[in-house]
Amino acid sequence: MSSPTAILWFASVGGALIARMGHGSVNATSSFLGGFFIAGVVWTCVLCLVGSMGGKLLGQRLLKYSYLASALIFCYFAAYVMVSGYREFVLG
Repeated sequence: MSSPTAILWFASVGGALIARMGHGSVNATSSFLGGFFIAGVVWTCVLCLVGSMGGKLLGQRLLKYSYLASALIFCYFAAYVMVSGYREFVLG
């Protein structure tokens, strides 16, 4: 919850997926949201574990470059999701 971009990322991706689901039942929607939340938690735990192990294996200098590459990739995908969402939902 410390990154506003991460919150925007999950809100926009989740919103787009829910909108594309159509008008399903309450059970289908709650199952999807529960699965989306659980997948997000698992993904976060795996990334933390990999980052911790990577820091021990790679050393501090290489770890710094991997963080930089990760941040750049995240920025690219965040911009992509925002632009594609704007084109799809605002420009129509």
